[in-house]
Amino acid sequence: MTKQALILLAFSQLALAGEIDLVDKQSGKVVATISQNDETEFLIESKTYVAKPKASVSEKLARAIIVPRIEVRGAHLEDVVNILRFETAKLSPAAPLNITVGHKDLKNVAVDLKMNEASCYAILTAAAENAGCDVAFEEVGAIFRKKEPSE
Repeated sequence: MTKQALILLAFSQLALAGEIDLVDKQSGKVVATISQNDETEFLIESKTYVAKPKASVSEKLARAIIVPRIEVRGAHLEDVVNILRFETAKLSPAAPLNITVGHKDLKNVAVDLKMNEASCYAILTAAAENAGCDVAFEEVGAIFRKKEPSE
């Protein structure tokens, strides 16, 4: 098996399990434990590789927080943000998700949403699509922004 195939297999298992052990088949020795939360070094064929999480802290948090129900009709995007701020603070009090509307023209855009048992990430991306804008998951939080002209 090629090292690219090994890496692909390792990361496909990581996506399913959240954490995996990379084991040397011949010796049975664990050469690395890879988790979605850390940067991890591991060896393959005497070469060191580093697994770095690609998602920002805010994206990981948004994917982890499950909102039981949200339903809004014709609500301003700013009101939807306030609802989600409240929900995320209630559902994740130790680490509430920072959500902002990054451009004043977006604050009063009307949004319709009806979702049950959805991740905050899914709600934010659906709200952005409904409002005709983008949501960026930066290290500081989720930010609604105007779409770039090329999009």
